[in-house]
Amino acid sequence: MTRQVLASLLLAISLGGCAMLGMGSIELSPSTAAAYDNYLGQLGPDNHGYFAVAEDGSGYGFTLCGADACDADALKTALNGCKTGSEGKECRIFAIDREPQMDHTVAAQ
Repeated sequence: MTRQVLASLLLAISLGGCAMLGMGSIELSPSTAAAYDNYLGQLGPDNHGYFAVAEDGSGYGFTLCGADACDADALKTALNGCKTGSEGKECRIFAIDREPQMDHTVAAQ
């Protein structure tokens, strides 16, 4: 487990527990899957970020932190962006940096 992932897990627990961390599996909408691909493209190989998804896979939010490690505000920004973009649905952290935290499939269009 990378230091960034471990630090993110500890940060998430301190912000409200594991409930905000992605666990299990999820079906992403095609638009959320496309946004995740976009996030990965913007993230690049050496940067840090969070990608959050609505519990039903229909919405998302993300934060890019550059080469510096992300902080609590970055995690909150990804979750709040997801919640706003998905009309108030609960959101979970789907990926930390380039590492998905959930198994996933993409819904058919």
